[in-house]
Amino acid sequence: MKIKKFGSKIFYNIRKHDGISTEDILTSLNPDKNLDNLNFADGGRSNSPLLFTHDQKYLIKIISSSEKELFLKILSQFHKKMIDHSSFLSRIYGFYNIIANEKPEVSVIILKNMNELSSKVKFFISDSFFLFLFRIIKLKNNLN
Repeated sequence: MKIKKFGSKIFYNIRKHDGISTEDILTSLNPDKNLDNLNFADGGRSNSPLLFTHDQKYLIKIISSSEKELFLKILSQFHKKMIDHSSFLSRIYGFYNIIANEKPEVSVIILKNMNELSSKVKFFISDSFFLFLFRIIKLKNNLN
């Protein structure tokens, strides 16, 4: 299995800003613990599966190739928004490509589990990320 990290320094800064250590992330993503406790959730509008980590702290979300390409283009802008505590964007703590054996690559993001928030706040937060992407696309289209 090969794993490629995107924006390592950016996501390290975001995790550090939010008080999340590398050890915390690695403990939550431990494959041995997660394989014993596969807990999938509905992927929302994208219909991409979400997998809760064994400790329920984070979600692993598969993203499409078009989402991956767009996210790569706006990563630095996203970083600035994430460091701003007033941002309502979903807290994303990692971005990876995973290639297992001869299977096609899969792109995933690691998100903070927002279950402790009310459903109205969760809806607003998840939608705000897609509104952010939409604004970036619109801005880029207006510049071309």
